[in-house]
Amino acid sequence: MDCYYINLDAAVARKVALENSFHRNRKPDWNLHRFAAIDAEFVRRQNVAGSKSAAEKACFLSHKKIIGADPDDGKTIFVLEDDARFGAQTCGIVDSILKANRGLDWDLLYTDICVPIPATMFDLIKLRQKLAAKQEMTLIDLSKISQFAGATAYLVNARSKRKVLGLLDAEKEINQPYDLVLRKLIFDGRLKGYALFPFVTTLSDDSETSQIQDAGADASALVLNLYRKLVWIERNLDECRAPLERLQKLLGDDEAAAYGALFAALASGKYRII
Repeated sequence: MDCYYINLDAAVARKVALENSFHRNRKPDWNLHRFAAIDAEFVRRQNVAGSKSAAEKACFLSHKKIIGADPDDGKTIFVLEDDARFGAQTCGIVDSILKANRGLDWDLLYTDICVPIPATMFDLIKLRQKLAAKQEMTLIDLSKISQFAGATAYLVNARSKRKVLGLLDAEKEINQPYDLVLRKLIFDGRLKGYALFPFVTTLSDDSETSQIQDAGADASALVLNLYRKLVWIERNLDECRAPLERLQKLLGDDEAAAYGALFAALASGKYRII
């Protein structure tokens, strides 16, 4: 599997973290390639059309350029942003899922997504518990999930690269973030997208500082990012304690604590519907 990660030249710490994560966990037939990200200055020089920020346009163009680099080479590729994190099981599970689902009609296969709807988040917590008890994985049809976001880590089917590239080329102006363009294409039935669950990649600590979004979204981003880490197949609860404490300081109050205790009980594997 050829993996391509997007990385700004100045983001050295992200580069090191991702490469270390990959090399600790790679299989012999997996390879990692750095893609020097298109930057905001290039977007401004080229006067790229659209209402999104220069950083968001640069992100869109970086993903598009990777997919379009060799669309007819017959190779499925793994596209990542540089705040992704590999686990010990990532490569093996991806290989196994692709082998077991050769007949599946898919264009994009996400290994991690952002789930912003509380009801969906809760449903996935319960699904993770069921799957973990059986040591099983599943594929979630993303056209049937209420909302999702993110393009941190996803595979592009070898058969679909030309198709995906054509749909991205049709976006003459960049008026939506890249991940939401893909989501709309999936919701409209123009692309077939699935997510591996439980997630087999997650976010690194660098994800807490976005290179694209407004810093004012930090508290909400922490909630969503921490959730992704908690439903990751290789999640480490000890690693999550410090950000959980930070979250409590940022957003906690007496009412939230009361509801928190209630929902914590509902999320427990010991809870049974009566």
